[in-house]
Amino acid sequence: VQTVSRAYVLEVAGVTLSLGPDAIPDAETNEAYLQPLVPAGGTGGYTCEVTVGTLPAGLALDAATCTISGRVAAAGAYAFTITVT
Repeated sequence: VQTVSRAYVLEVAGVTLSLGPDAIPDAETNEAYLQPLVPAGGTGGYTCEVTVGTLPAGLALDAATCTISGRVAAAGAYAFTITVT
């Protein structure tokens, strides 16, 4: 009886999780603002949260839909980071 063996290596790449768009539009004071963020990759069932900084007063992030909405109360420059899991 003949037998043969061979060793193999299988590399499995993880799926990259991303969040778009790359930039969001500016807002106007006291005007309605609605900006959906678009998670992609991973396994789905996404949750978004502000992890650095804060959204301008009057705006909120819906964690389940990853959408920023509301009316900005005051002019200014606001820096924040949104993380998707």
